[in-house]
Amino acid sequence: MASQPEFTLFRLEQMLEQIKADSRKNVLRLEQAVAAMKAGGVGATILDAYDQIQDAVGAVRDAAHGANTALDSQRAIRDAYAAVPDAGDKKFLTDE
Repeated sequence: MASQPEFTLFRLEQMLEQIKADSRKNVLRLEQAVAAMKAGGVGATILDAYDQIQDAVGAVRDAAHGANTALDSQRAIRDAYAAVPDAGDKKFLTDE
């Protein structure tokens, strides 16, 4: 019996949702940390470093949204198979 792949479409969707949720939490925590550091008189060097972290977390969040959008075509195929469970395989359906 063949083993299930570790990353199925469902698992990729779950992973992206977790990345997006973690990113939202991290953005909020970083904003709170920066506000506390500013209130505490922390200098520009450390604040600049935290700005870079915030930018990186935002980039991860945006990339996760992009990856989620890129999975739309995979979802369409999954949904089509679900709608027609007795459809043939790719070779039969596409004559490839």
